[in-house]
Formats: sequence, structure tokens, C-alpha cells
Amino acid sequence: MRHISGLHVLMLCLVLGAAAPALIAQAQAKGTQVPVNHSPLFAPLPEPTIRTGVEAMTLAVMNVMTPPGEAAPSNEGTAP
Repeated sequence: MRHISGLHVLMLCLVLGAAAPALIAQAQAKGTQVPVNHSPLFAPLPEPTIRTGVEAMTLAVMNVMTPPGEAAPSNEGTAP
């Protein structure tokens, strides 16, 4: 996390892989790049991208919000 210039507002940016493995392999074979999130060709896999993103953001917030001295939550036991 870092401070935004002069505002003292904490921010966090999570980046998830969202492309299908076959699309990545195809792009590598052609020597091209996979479309990124601001491209009109960006087409993330809904599953597992949404589940993984929700889980990552939830655990990040819960870790930040965990009171001192308490154990931070873990994702053990969640569905793959």
C-alpha cells in the first residue's frame, strides 16, 4: 500500500490473471499479447476470475481490519 500524494489515503491495487490458459498459449505461439483490461477485446474467464477476485479482496480487507492480537483469517478450506 502507498499514500496518494498529499492526501494520506491508503490504496491497494490487486491484479488478477483473468485470461484462459489456451488464449495465453495461442498468443505466445503467435508472438502477440493477450488483450488487457482496457482493451475492447478483453474477455476474462468469469470462473475462476470472479471467485478468486472476491476471495482475494475479502481476505485483504479482513487482514487489514483484524484487531491487533487476533488471528488473521485464512482461505484454507475454501473451494479451489
